[in-house]
Amino acid sequence: LAASSAQRAAEEAAEAAAATAEASKALLAEHTERQGSLVRDFEAWSLQAQEQAAAKVLGAHEAAISDMLRTMDRHRLQTKEDTLRTREELMVVMKTNSKVVDGKMAEIRGRIQLLAAEAGRSLGDLNLDVERLRRGDSSLFQESTLESPSYSSLPGLRELRHAVTDEAKRRELEPQRISERLKEYSEDSTIPGPSRLSQFQEESQGSKASPFTVLDGLRGCEAAISAMDRRVTKLEDCVEDRLYDMVRLDVGKHAAMQQGHLQEMGQKMDKLVHTLHTPSGHENATTAQLAGGPLGSRESWRQQFRSALNDSMYVQRALKTNRRTAGDVEAQG
Repeated sequence: LAASSAQRAAEEAAEAAAATAEASKALLAEHTERQGSLVRDFEAWSLQAQEQAAAKVLGAHEAAISDMLRTMDRHRLQTKEDTLRTREELMVVMKTNSKVVDGKMAEIRGRIQLLAAEAGRSLGDLNLDVERLRRGDSSLFQESTLESPSYSSLPGLRELRHAVTDEAKRRELEPQRISERLKEYSEDSTIPGPSRLSQFQEESQGSKASPFTVLDGLRGCEAAISAMDRRVTKLEDCVEDRLYDMVRLDVGKHAAMQQGHLQEMGQKMDKLVHTLHTPSGHENATTAQLAGGPLGSRESWRQQFRSALNDSMYVQRALKTNRRTAGDVEAQG
């Protein structure tokens, strides 16, 4: 009885589970159908919303483009009117300025003619003074080069070049000389009879010392030659460095001195040129003063040129040296 009741309960439970499964399948099919209908409805709504949004965007773009075109047309017309007005104003201003420029050019042409006439009259004196300054500068340079002990004590570039060439030739001939000496040693060892090497070996054997061979002698000579070559190379490097430092320092000092002289001469020549172009001492001369006559006499120009020369101690020293040289020449004559 218990087994039959248990079997019946199991069958009822199986039937209930089967009924539940069928109900679940029916619900799942209904849910799937509803989901498909919702997806189709959402896709239709999405397409409709996209079409409406695209229509709104296109309408906004068309309105903006039409507004921009109207604004461009308005600005184009306004720019055309402004261009015509500006062109008329520029034509008026250009005509006025051309008249003013013609008057100024005529005035400048008159000033240039007056200045060219005065400059032509004083150009000879300026050339003579510049030539005298150049001769004085060259004499000062010769005195400075003769009086400087470092310049006379240092070797020149030609001497250094010859020394380097001789040293290179000596180094090229050194292997040949060493090979000749080694050949002489080998010939002495091959000559029959008592030689210096055999005598030395006999003496060393007599004194119970280690035997001396030709190979040991060659090795000793090679070591001595290598050591001497290293010492000579180091000595040459030291001498070359010392000579380079001495020449560089002397050349640098001389170049700095000459550069200072040239800068001073350049400043004085700029001052002379400025004085030449403004002989009357008034840069802001009026047109009435320029039209009244020449810009000063030749004698006033010469006096101002002399005063500009006397302002420079360098020029005074050069002129004094030139006068002393001229006096010595006249005394010798």
